[in-house]
Amino acid sequence: MKELIIYFLDKLNEKQLYRIYNLVIYMANKNLW
Repeated sequence: MKELIIYFLDKLNEKQLYRIYNLVIYMANKNLW
């Protein structure tokens, strides 16, 4: 799962990366995995 996330993040530009990163952190904080 982690490798898959890193793969997709690596394909995105910085703005998309920042938005996805915030979403991942939000989901982790809400325990929605």
